[in-house]
Amino acid sequence: MKNCLVLFFIYLFLEGVLRKWIIPGVSGTLLYSIKYLLLIIIAVFYLFQRHNGLRNISTPIGKAYMIYGFMVILSAICITFLINGYIVGGITIIQYLSPIVLIYALPVWINNHHQLKQFLKGGAIIAFIILILATIQYASPPYAYINKYAMEMKNGIAMVGGAVRVCSVFSYITPLGDFCIITLVFTTLLLSLKWNLTTKWIIAMLFVLALLGSFMTGSRSVVILSCLVIIGTSVYEWIYRRNYKLILGIILILSCLYIYYDIYGIAAIDNFISRATSVSYDMDTRITRTFDISRMFDYAGAFGNGVGIANMSVQSLLVQPSLVDWEEEIGRIMIEFGFIGFLIVTGIRLYALVYMFKISRSIENPYLAALSWATTIIILPMTFYVQLCLYNWFAYMIYFTMIGLNIAINQIDERENSSIY
Repeated sequence: MKNCLVLFFIYLFLEGVLRKWIIPGVSGTLLYSIKYLLLIIIAVFYLFQRHNGLRNISTPIGKAYMIYGFMVILSAICITFLINGYIVGGITIIQYLSPIVLIYALPVWINNHHQLKQFLKGGAIIAFIILILATIQYASPPYAYINKYAMEMKNGIAMVGGAVRVCSVFSYITPLGDFCIITLVFTTLLLSLKWNLTTKWIIAMLFVLALLGSFMTGSRSVVILSCLVIIGTSVYEWIYRRNYKLILGIILILSCLYIYYDIYGIAAIDNFISRATSVSYDMDTRITRTFDISRMFDYAGAFGNGVGIANMSVQSLLVQPSLVDWEEEIGRIMIEFGFIGFLIVTGIRLYALVYMFKISRSIENPYLAALSWATTIIILPMTFYVQLCLYNWFAYMIYFTMIGLNIAINQIDERENSSIY
């Protein structure tokens, strides 16, 4: 199972590379489905190990997502199968439920400090590769081969100013934005701890690359969330933990960036500011639509139109597509699950956040506490629909990865404390 988990996380970042550059002629559906196949294999291995005596990791969050799983299957059987067919329902069940196994499998894999350190080292290496590639893309001509997406877009490459909106190893832009936020959360919190000089430089470099990467995506929400993470964490460390080093360090890093920007200019920031300050025809509309629950309720009713109808990956297979337009996650969940399902999904997400918050508050080891708080902060915007979660495959898998990682961290901390006493 551990080898399958390693392969899964490698493939999570490798898929876009295969689809764009290495074997673009191979069916995108085939490459897209491999990660779900790996999750199913991980689930089989986990159940097999459970049968052979593996200790059951029982958590309240696991029980909550059993309710969610039952709701997904019930919606698929009672609505999707009848309206849009067995294939759509089956694909959706796999996509929505298979990532939940990460809650159970990760604590089995990451069960000590060594495994946790290896996991983080691997994440840091991947982060450097992703962010450096993004920088190379940004410096490349818009229609260079390195800047292609997994599919040829009708309107060409998305751009801000005269530069591309980068996607790095991913098939499209959105996952890179999520990855930049994740990297900023971890690096900001880790900067608050004591490290040797080499480690400090590595963390600071990742912090700078992730911050610039968020501008290079050209996404307003990514930049806003990135800034909120940096400011919020710094203020928390300053006020509640009396830790002045983090805020001083970040001020120093940002001051150096500002001086460099003032003298030489940074194209990513210039282009983003240009986009952000220009008149945006869609900004007000998108904000209004996000919270226009009544429009979706009028269409979907109490129980919705079945799982999968708002899922991009099965749109070509639908017999009866959605009759209303959608983009935001609130609207999509309402269309699929209805108002009652929306309340259940929201309730489970809030419950998960509270559970994560309790774990983070209970961690005593400062190193483990920083990592634990990082996992909780990462799922925070997904909980309140500020970021896509269910309808962004990368964010959805990261969501359950963070929950599983936090449970693993909690177990390591509990084992450490019990050994002391």
